[in-house]
Amino acid sequence: MEYDSGPASLHTGYYEHDNRLGMAYDDYDEVGEYFEDYHSVARPTGYPAYPYAAPAMPTNFNAMMMMKPMMGQQAVMPFCGQLRPGETGLMGQYPSASQPVAQIMTEFPTQPRMMTFREFLKTLSDDELKSETESYRLNKYNQYKEEFRAEQTRDFFEKHKNEDWFRLRYHPDDSHKRKLELKQSIGQRLAIFVDTFEKYGQHVTLEMHNDKVKQDLFKFLDACIIRLEGGNDTSDLDVLDKIYTQKQEAKIAQRTQSIFFKHLPVYVTRGDLERIGKRLDGYKRASISEPAPERGFQRRGWITYDSTVDIKDICAKLNGVRVNDTSKFVLNATINRDLDQRIKVISGLSNHCKIVRQDLRTIVRVVQNMDKKWSLYADGPGNGLVDEAVRYLDQVDSEVRQEVKDANELIAMEKDEAAARHLDRLILYLRIVHSIDYYNASEYQQEDYMPYRCGSLHARASSQLKSDTSMVQVIKGSLINAYDPDAVRTTHVNEWLRLFENHIRPYAEYKDQIDVDLAKKLGMKDQHTELEKFIRNNCQKVDKDVWLCPLSGKKFKGPDYVRKHIETKHDDKLKEIKLNVEYFNKFVMDPKRPYLPEHPMNRNMGKMSLQSGFYQMDEFELAYNYTGTGLAGPVPAYPMFNQYAGASYQAPGLGPRSNAYRPRR
Repeated sequence: MEYDSGPASLHTGYYEHDNRLGMAYDDYDEVGEYFEDYHSVARPTGYPAYPYAAPAMPTNFNAMMMMKPMMGQQAVMPFCGQLRPGETGLMGQYPSASQPVAQIMTEFPTQPRMMTFREFLKTLSDDELKSETESYRLNKYNQYKEEFRAEQTRDFFEKHKNEDWFRLRYHPDDSHKRKLELKQSIGQRLAIFVDTFEKYGQHVTLEMHNDKVKQDLFKFLDACIIRLEGGNDTSDLDVLDKIYTQKQEAKIAQRTQSIFFKHLPVYVTRGDLERIGKRLDGYKRASISEPAPERGFQRRGWITYDSTVDIKDICAKLNGVRVNDTSKFVLNATINRDLDQRIKVISGLSNHCKIVRQDLRTIVRVVQNMDKKWSLYADGPGNGLVDEAVRYLDQVDSEVRQEVKDANELIAMEKDEAAARHLDRLILYLRIVHSIDYYNASEYQQEDYMPYRCGSLHARASSQLKSDTSMVQVIKGSLINAYDPDAVRTTHVNEWLRLFENHIRPYAEYKDQIDVDLAKKLGMKDQHTELEKFIRNNCQKVDKDVWLCPLSGKKFKGPDYVRKHIETKHDDKLKEIKLNVEYFNKFVMDPKRPYLPEHPMNRNMGKMSLQSGFYQMDEFELAYNYTGTGLAGPVPAYPMFNQYAGASYQAPGLGPRSNAYRPRR
């Protein structure tokens, strides 16, 4: 296909984006789709899981053999050396036909290459090499790695501290306003859940064993969506009875339509999209993702309209619009499809009584952590659903006797309906109130701004349903067979419990800050030290008994007078320093703080290899998915890529797509 440098024209039928989850796009092949979209060729075998974050080397990797093809040419690509339609800057640049893979891998910004131990030894003095022990040299190298890490932290902060998305996350003033906004939203969701659950959720179960169960769940979710979209009167909710009870054709007035923008520069804000979207009738809201370092800090955006507008006409009008007067970037609009699968099912093995009880214990901790984070029950009685679940677990733990069985022994598909009922209520509570999909271990924190204020939900397949063989999953070499209700073994249950525990751990063992010792290694600042440094820098001796304050140009007889002058006359400067210290420390203390992707050559260098792409991972030793939509689980074979469909975690037996990218064994 040939392109010109102008805005992209609409093709017949317009662009349609397959919005499977409604917000996170974590269930389609992000790796292959992104590579093919960017390079116009299929992703080569053995190429990094993300184009600009090199994977851990496969077991049969030969470095010398790999370097030879890396220096060769890529396949001929169209539109070389020009900007893509409707895009500017780094992301809009196709690699040239003669560009080697080694150069492509560093086209997006990465961290600098860290010295290997052998290279580091060359920086030591002869005395250190001859007289000191190997332990001394290793300690020096570890110090170098810590300093390197702290330097990357400072550089990232300085580069992005003035950007809108970064200030919303970490600036003391902006982040506080955002937190209050989120807290208010969660409080409203709690009130909606309590009312809606009382009317529609009492008999909802998440084991999808027949159509009626599915209809009951759909009805509950639709009722929540109607309330979240502002529908309150009886007529708004009566339409659900027409659809699900009377089986009549009816339209939910609160349904929305949306436009999707796949690539937005880092400087585009939600305010820009709101301003553009409000120009057209039917506008409801706009949302924008945080920048993705592994994609050159590109963002994704959505503008949502009500169901009465002609969405194709809206798409045509938004296509080619400049985001603001100071930028040449123009929008490339696509139509967001409706959710094609609102309820996704995981393997029926998850109905086993041992798994359900363990899930109930886990989700109690998750709900308690989230409720405590947002202070939902600080001034009143606790969460009634949690209290009921805890009482039931205490009863079960006192009655159930653990039996030791052979790992390969066939066991009955035992179920605990009471435990499942408590579990399902907490899963629905977690999904509606906190926007967390438990079985997918995913959080949608900006869901109130997204096209679907309650998107998809993962539920359990029927315990009597035999899984397809395509549902076989591989995680770090551990194989879980396709589920067969007549061939359940103890090892299957134990393996499921082990794997899911790793994936849900960041929610069950919630930490909003890293350890202080680790923060100090990353360069955490001390407020008193920074103030003293500022005062000393602005207390200059120009002559005997003459000291200058460069801030005002005044001279004083001694440094104490300069200090007093700064503290009284330049208090605004000191407040600014205090604010900057708090700003930087909030960034450092965040367990999920962003980072540039590692340089491809920094792999296998001790703990540094655990840092890949967006999140620093020492705190949980887990690979965090940038989009905020889930967790990639224990550090996978391919950093920044997850075997489970390319982004957020999906429990074993979740779907057929996960077979496509198994790590090499």
